[in-house]
Amino acid sequence: MSTLRHGGRLLLFGGAVLACTVGPTLLGWWDATLPAAIGAAFFAVVLVSVVVNLGLELIASVHAYFDRRLGDVDVPWLSGRALYSESGRFDALAREAGLPLLSEFESSDDLDTGIAPAWHPPELALPTVGHLLAHTAPGTRLHRDLLTLRTALLSARAKNARFCLLVQSWGRGANAEIEARRRGSFS
Repeated sequence: MSTLRHGGRLLLFGGAVLACTVGPTLLGWWDATLPAAIGAAFFAVVLVSVVVNLGLELIASVHAYFDRRLGDVDVPWLSGRALYSESGRFDALAREAGLPLLSEFESSDDLDTGIAPAWHPPELALPTVGHLLAHTAPGTRLHRDLLTLRTALLSARAKNARFCLLVQSWGRGANAEIEARRRGSFS
């Protein structure tokens, strides 16, 4: 939602620049076309960046974060997309088995809400992840994402760390500054 607001503000600002540069040229107040060309180019750049960023917002993934650094867990950059796309099916499988739903471990992003994440002990999620692994075809991206999550949760359990799951989009996840701030705020 914040991306939509930010994109809307950018488009409004770009439209204002376009109107202030092209408008006087069209009305005959200015004889030079250079300001109109600069304004149109500025608006085009803003429009393209907003459209690209909104498209990236539609590509979401689920990532585990921990209340301290684990040090021994390597999470591939592209992991978590399959977890997000199958989250509804996974919750149904967990519900049928009487296990906690993975979505119960999701927390709001403290950078968006200002509210601290809801941390959970990994022992609560490990049975669910194990059950989901048993119901997922080996060798698939989904199976690899679950293995990555299980490895991280096992490491967290060994280090008495707590975790939460965050849903991130590529629009936000691609920003290195935001990722660094998020990691810094969680450790």
